[in-house]
Amino acid sequence: MLGMEESKVFGDVLENGIYTDPEYKKCGLLTCAETDIYSFGVIMLQVLSGTKLPHFDQDARHTLLTKAKDVSTGKLPISEFEDPRLKGKLINHEALKSILHIAVICVSETRIERPTINLVYEELNNIWMLMSNIGWPINVPPHV
Repeated sequence: MLGMEESKVFGDVLENGIYTDPEYKKCGLLTCAETDIYSFGVIMLQVLSGTKLPHFDQDARHTLLTKAKDVSTGKLPISEFEDPRLKGKLINHEALKSILHIAVICVSETRIERPTINLVYEELNNIWMLMSNIGWPINVPPHV
C-alpha cells in the first residue's frame, strides 16, 4: 500500500484490530515502517506467550502488553509470560527475556519510540548468535 518511507492519512483502515498501531488510532497517520513494527511486536508477544488474541479484543491485547511490560521491567518473572507448553523444558530464560524486551519496544505507544526493522533484525540476530554459542532458547534446536 505504501513505500517504506511514505505516510498517508487513511479513512478506511481497520481501526479496531489488535495489530493496529495505537498512534494511527489517535491521529489517523499510517506510516508503513512504524506500523508494521508495532504489528510485528504484537505477533512476537503472542508467540512468546502462546496466547492467541481474538482479532477485535482490545482488552486481551492490553492485558498481554501490560504483562509483557511487567516481565520486561522485572516486576514479574519470565515464567509468568512464557508459553505454558514450554513448562518442563530446558529454557534459556535470558534469551527469551531479550526477545521479549525487543517485542515490548516494538509495541511502544508512539512510533518515535519504536525501533526500525533493521535494529530489530540486528538485535534478534545477536540473540541468535549468542544462543548458537551457549544453547538454544529451548532444548531442541530449530531445523535449519
